[in-house]
Amino acid sequence: MEKAFVTTEYTLEEMSNSSWIAEYGENIKESILSNLSVSRNNILHNTTQIPLYDNRGNYTNMERHQITEYIYWYNLLNEHLIKRLSQRIGLSVAKPVWRQIIAYKNLIEALEHISISAILGGSFLLTGYFHPYDYREFIRTHSLSYEHLISAKHFLQRDTIFDPQIEADLIKWYNKIFHIHLSTISNATKYVDLSTDVRQGIISEKMTTDKEYGLVYLHFMDEIVLPQIRASQQEIRNEISITLDMDMGDAKFVKTTSLVLLLLVIFLSPIIIILVKNATTTIQNFANVLVERTHQLKNEKNKSDRLLRQMLPSTVIRQLKQQRQVIAESFESVTIFFSDIVGFTFISSNSSPMEVVSLLNQLYRLFDIRIQKYDVYKVETIGDAYMVVSGLPKKAPGHKHASEIAFMSLDLITSVSSFYIPHRPFEKLQIRVGVNSGPCVAGVVGTSMPRYCLFGDTINVASRMENRGEAMKIHVSATTKELLDHHGGFMLEKRGSIEIKVKLILNGK
Repeated sequence: MEKAFVTTEYTLEEMSNSSWIAEYGENIKESILSNLSVSRNNILHNTTQIPLYDNRGNYTNMERHQITEYIYWYNLLNEHLIKRLSQRIGLSVAKPVWRQIIAYKNLIEALEHISISAILGGSFLLTGYFHPYDYREFIRTHSLSYEHLISAKHFLQRDTIFDPQIEADLIKWYNKIFHIHLSTISNATKYVDLSTDVRQGIISEKMTTDKEYGLVYLHFMDEIVLPQIRASQQEIRNEISITLDMDMGDAKFVKTTSLVLLLLVIFLSPIIIILVKNATTTIQNFANVLVERTHQLKNEKNKSDRLLRQMLPSTVIRQLKQQRQVIAESFESVTIFFSDIVGFTFISSNSSPMEVVSLLNQLYRLFDIRIQKYDVYKVETIGDAYMVVSGLPKKAPGHKHASEIAFMSLDLITSVSSFYIPHRPFEKLQIRVGVNSGPCVAGVVGTSMPRYCLFGDTINVASRMENRGEAMKIHVSATTKELLDHHGGFMLEKRGSIEIKVKLILNGK
């Protein structure tokens, strides 16, 4: 027994720490080694703590311990080894022998559980005492061993693992232990309160027979059942080896065939390489031309898209690309911005056409950069007039369009305040701004040169507000003022009533 202890300890020390730490935590292997040492001492030197009868048949009233306390750490070690085996099977199981490997693993687990149940059952028959936990463990391990044996049969596609008579005897022993245990429980309830002499008489008479059962049972398990299972394991190992040898032979044949094919390919490779190189050169030249043409087409498409985006909103462009008819859309509330240059007629009359074009280009480039910060859409420029709208083609939430135009107008006024006429570097440029809010209709007009146009009195009023405005000031209508007051944060000065050539008399701000 001590030799077996040394072998177990050596094997455990050789095992890797990583798998133990991953499953049970730090220092678990050291803990198992320590507890195995304690269990061995209990088995070798303190066996009298297990309830026994002395050599004269007298009952020894020692403290009763669970048998599982002595074998717990061995069970834990075996459980870990079986888990590691299961993991290895899951990672490396091969198709030709997967049934045999799984059956072999089931036999290992059956052997483990049968060994535990044999220890527990033999201890009971020899001592006459079954701790409740030991009894539960006996039933559990016996049931698990039976299930693993059945699984092994199914995977091996056999009717039995060992002789049917041995299997029947194993079931009989289980039933016999069960009935003896029930009888022990029944007797115990009757002699608990009796005198010591009576208790000893009842138990001694019973144990004389039970000890004989125990020796026969242990001999049956150790000399017949366990060797049969080990023999089945050896048989399965042999089957696996034979199958793998055959598989290795097939693999060698495939390897040889592959080598022959490889040599053939190496021999033909120069010819194939020349042919492939010629074909590749042709394809590459064609691909280069195709890439260049594709790049040119992409650039042209980007140019046309940029031009379209300058003329039309993105939503309208998508509809036109999809060859859908662009239907005019009505908007309940938008804000229109108009601006023009103060004294533009005078400036134009005293400047060359090229100077006028340069002036407008620089001014509108400045405007185009500044308005990108706001949720607005540039509609068009006609001469010195610059038209912007907010609230379409994408509808703004609430009345946010009025505040967007207001912030943009202030930004443009501030930017123009430091803008000088290019060909008159000492003369600052001034603009007028008019703003109005209200409903309008928007749609695409024209086919050869389509334009996105706005229609409605709201546009006309905004234009009149700009015409009647003052230099470097923002002239807004009463409608826009109400929206800005609702938004908050803007200060407006009332200008008074102004009559313009539309349907209404408006109050300018």
